[in-house]
Amino acid sequence: MTSTAVDTLQVAIVADLLEERWPSMDLMADMLMEHAADEEAGIRPVLVRPTFAAKLPMWARGSAHQVPTIERIAHRFWSYPRWLAQQLGQKTSADVFHIVDHSYAHLADSLPAGRVVITCHDIDAFRSLLAPDERESHLPRFLVQRVLDGFRSAAAVVCDSDATRAEVIQHALVRAERTSVVPIGIHPTCTPTADAVADAIAAKLTGKAGPADILHVGSTIPRKQIDVLLETFALVAQTNPDARLWRVGGAFTPQQAERVRELGLEKRIMVLPFITRPVLAAVYRRAALVLLPSSREGFGLPVIEAMACGTPIVCSDLPVLREVGGTAAEYCPAGDPSAWAMRINAVLAERSEHLASWTARRTAGLARASQFTWARCADAMRQIYREVAASANGRGVASAPRALMSTMSTTKPIDVLHVGKFYPPAPGGMERMVQLLCEGEQAGTTCRVLAANTSFSTSRAPWQGIEVTRAASLGAIGSVGVCPSFPVELWRARRDVTVIHEPNPLALVSDWVSAQSGPLVVWFHSEVIRPQWKYRLLYRPFLRRVLRRASRIVVSSPTLAEHAEELQDFREKCVVIPFGIDTARLQRTPEVDGMVNGIVSRYPGPRVLFVGRLVPYKGLDVLLGSAQRVPATILIAGDGPLAEPLKARAAAAGLSSRVQFLGHLTDKE
Repeated sequence: MTSTAVDTLQVAIVADLLEERWPSMDLMADMLMEHAADEEAGIRPVLVRPTFAAKLPMWARGSAHQVPTIERIAHRFWSYPRWLAQQLGQKTSADVFHIVDHSYAHLADSLPAGRVVITCHDIDAFRSLLAPDERESHLPRFLVQRVLDGFRSAAAVVCDSDATRAEVIQHALVRAERTSVVPIGIHPTCTPTADAVADAIAAKLTGKAGPADILHVGSTIPRKQIDVLLETFALVAQTNPDARLWRVGGAFTPQQAERVRELGLEKRIMVLPFITRPVLAAVYRRAALVLLPSSREGFGLPVIEAMACGTPIVCSDLPVLREVGGTAAEYCPAGDPSAWAMRINAVLAERSEHLASWTARRTAGLARASQFTWARCADAMRQIYREVAASANGRGVASAPRALMSTMSTTKPIDVLHVGKFYPPAPGGMERMVQLLCEGEQAGTTCRVLAANTSFSTSRAPWQGIEVTRAASLGAIGSVGVCPSFPVELWRARRDVTVIHEPNPLALVSDWVSAQSGPLVVWFHSEVIRPQWKYRLLYRPFLRRVLRRASRIVVSSPTLAEHAEELQDFREKCVVIPFGIDTARLQRTPEVDGMVNGIVSRYPGPRVLFVGRLVPYKGLDVLLGSAQRVPATILIAGDGPLAEPLKARAAAAGLSSRVQFLGHLTDKE
């Protein structure tokens, strides 16, 4: 017999720093090290995790179980990347690098391109960019952007759940075809079988077990909704005199501790110290019920841990928790303590009064939890490691298992950069058209936008699913932003094709300054109404340069292509694509009808409506001039640099009562 040699694929498991004490992240690194190794398949994992000594003096460190924020930031963003670079310089590089925690994604910048896999557990690490009002991290935005940049550079992004993957795609954090879903597993100590040593330690920590002992496992960050947990438990305690609440995951914040005192729950709540995995499993087994009242989760590991230990769970009615818990968990509306208390009381009553139903509930939970194993997770990850390594080595990507990688596409989407003047929520017809175009192009393309900001800083953040870079602006001249950094942003932006939306002096000049030469499409929205000498001297040279360079020039009508002066020399490049409308936004509803009735009663007829930007080329001077001779109420909906001059002109002509400026309106308005 002859044997076939298998090339060993070395996979670096890039783990969180142990000093940060993130048990779920440490669990994943440990389980992958234990289960991903496969000699027959030629997979050899290697743990990559440095150890850093404390730099701050003891008096400045606070709790012994917490790393100060400044020290965490220094280790994550300075020490760890430098350590990685040194390791790569001294040793043979691995074939694949798996960053097990997406909040460490910035480390990808220190690793070989095309060989990085990142596991995404949720999108909270990017929330300060996606939804600043909901941010829970105090990490500076520029560091969050660094993490996001590293995340987007990954060759593959693996999500714990379909719900998390959907959020990643919805917010355009990474292209869909680079994502997949691989559920994580539970620790082998999570079992209904007794562990004499761990059970004894748990008994010492919690005291004698009671019929209404409730457990919560998780941190105290806002999305865990500790306030809802406390309010719920206070209601449960009113009908269950023996009820107790055990907390695993750290001490309450000062505000939460104060709320405990206000509710009179000090003697009923026990915050357990840091405990090992076997003891945590023993505490799960000891509890009558586990609660998870979070407002957001990326997976919800306590759901399957509780079930695996034979303890029922009540959790928030979130898509991701239904995905994980299935029909074996009980669900309540997030943020409704009364509903939670009613459901908890019913489940506790079942435990004491309907043993058969309680036993069936435990059995269903055990069956559900058995589907989440680290062996299954590791098997799926090995396939992803092979695909990433094969692609990086130029051998092509092997066929993916249907169940695991059904979302992968064999065709690489085209990266399209749309360059506009501004972008919504900034008002404007061209701005709105670019938005609708980007949203409609997402199938088969990855759309990005570069536009001027309305503030002095540059921002990079998705807006309604589209990645938008807004270049810092010093102000505006008319409707054009003054953005010195715009050429640099245009030069550095990744794309396969650039689409410049014209009129756009800023984009034309930036294209020339940054010496662009890649594939270009010009979307010619309209001609510019201008003083001839200024136009020919300052604008036309840049416009003609871009038109010459463009592969295609898109216009909205044959008439524009036929009569626009600057297009006459480039007619063969012109493509007519008429504008569309989103009829769903224009549907009549009772709410819209109510608004219409309000307008009719407020403004006497007949009524003339203008909708658009208040800029010189819209002909608003003609409209105001006609108002003196037309007995009608003129409604002007829109905003722009001419708003105040037009109002002054209407007042001077005695038309204030008949010319009404409505400002920028929503779709319904």
